[in-house]
Amino acid sequence: MLGEEVNISETAHEDGRTRRAESGQRVNVEYLRSQGIDPSKVLFFRITQDSDTPKPEYYWTSDYGETQRGLRVEVSPEKRKTAVILVADLETINQNDGLIQDMNDDEGLAVRQIGTGNFDQRKALAKIKPRI
Repeated sequence: MLGEEVNISETAHEDGRTRRAESGQRVNVEYLRSQGIDPSKVLFFRITQDSDTPKPEYYWTSDYGETQRGLRVEVSPEKRKTAVILVADLETINQNDGLIQDMNDDEGLAVRQIGTGNFDQRKALAKIKPRI
């Protein structure tokens, strides 16, 4: 399921800070398809701020519970009030030049989009307002 090592150069956060360079093994979606797994039926989740304007949404997880734990740990109390959990399928999030495996979740597969393109939240299957 995991392929060659991919290196991603430094990029900039929305606020101008430098996002460190990253690397990881490519998620081989074609291999999954060859094993009978339909990427349009595999769900991934991301905690973020609701937006009508496309913006970077690089990091996703197959572990819904991770979005809840991350909400309490990584998201400030102020941002929690307006946070949403995006639900998208593997096929959709793979469209930004593919995915690499990110740091391991407790119960799922964490991925990072390779491309630096923006994600239009209208492509999400759903937006969930988390309990804060």
